[in-house]
Amino acid sequence: MEGACAGKFAREMAVRSGRCTRTAAVMNRMSNPIAFLRTAAVVEGVSYLVLLFIAMPLKYFWEMPQAVRIVGMAHGVLFIIFCVTLFYVWVLAKWPFGRVGLLFLASIVPFGPWLIDRRMRTFEEEFLASRRGRKD
Repeated sequence: MEGACAGKFAREMAVRSGRCTRTAAVMNRMSNPIAFLRTAAVVEGVSYLVLLFIAMPLKYFWEMPQAVRIVGMAHGVLFIIFCVTLFYVWVLAKWPFGRVGLLFLASIVPFGPWLIDRRMRTFEEEFLASRRGRKD
């Protein structure tokens, strides 16, 4: 199924026909690193909230430390993916250090990825406009 939507032509046909839309959406995110960064930020933010508001109370109030081990490991992996993606976008899009620092700080604050998402959307539009300008 995944191979059926690989390639530029197949991706366009999948979007037009309504088939393989999930694969086409994933491929679109992979070709747009800032969209992938936004997705990584939200997923990492969800894992952070689960760790803070579900796993930590389970550990300290109901003496279930296994929840923190599992969710903490998942959150750690997702945070590393976010940081690597942020570094990749920083180099690729040639963002200033202040912008990268702001996004990193937002990833540490609970609900931060949602607070900064609108600004990230403008960063994404700016990046795509600059890419279109280079191709013309």
